[in-house]
Amino acid sequence: MLGFISCVDVINLDLPEKDKRLVVEGLITNWDTVYTVKLSKTSKYSFKINDASNEMESGAMVIISDDTGISDTLHEVNAGIYQTIPPYIHGIVGRTYKLDIFTASGKHYISAPEKMTHAPKIDSIYFERDPNDRIRNGYKNTIYLDWQDPSDTANYYLHHFSYFWGNQWHPENEWTRLFSDNMFNGQYVRKYIASTGHDMYGFYVRITRYSLSKRAYEFWNLLNQQLYPTDDGVVTSSVPLVGNIYNVDNSDDFALGYFQVSGKVIAQVYIDH
Repeated sequence: MLGFISCVDVINLDLPEKDKRLVVEGLITNWDTVYTVKLSKTSKYSFKINDASNEMESGAMVIISDDTGISDTLHEVNAGIYQTIPPYIHGIVGRTYKLDIFTASGKHYISAPEKMTHAPKIDSIYFERDPNDRIRNGYKNTIYLDWQDPSDTANYYLHHFSYFWGNQWHPENEWTRLFSDNMFNGQYVRKYIASTGHDMYGFYVRITRYSLSKRAYEFWNLLNQQLYPTDDGVVTSSVPLVGNIYNVDNSDDFALGYFQVSGKVIAQVYIDH
């Protein structure tokens, strides 16, 4: 889902083999860019990101709309891959967005409307090296963030990390971290530990911050708990990963995945010698 989770992890939940679930991967932010929604179907109740064995959901009508009446019908650029093209809808903080999906088989899925919240600017991103903590071939680098947290309401965030060295970004090393501001709501946050353990130098770390609704935070948190348990072994759960998308005519027919509505900011730091 948007590259946030490793593509090799899987959650298997019991569902009759004949039943299929729609899988939705989609995001809208306040950045002026192309938005993509990916639709597929899974014959088992399994949640596997970018699973090539999933059947793509082609021939659907996919619409992103806001609470002011603005809407955009996406174009299917490849089987199951739907994108906005200019002039396209532009996410705006404070507006509420939803996703409508009309499948070729006549089903109508809709996402619960979500308001786009502000992702506070990262004022500073920096690292400190601990000369007394050597790991592998170098010393541990801790990456810190400073920013002003909004005081008006509880805030939830997702940080997406990516790395650049050797003249390219390395998606295989991307990962995410979820957190809320319940410990520092409304405060100026200093030296927030974003990442630890880097023992190399001569590369960039980029952090993309997404604001989340409480529901999105709970969804991603549950997914992370099931993908990355505290002990080793196969992860099996009877808890359904219900997102925010359901069949208008049958509430039991919910889709896997989540249509995320997020504010977005980016910061990066160069890890030097």
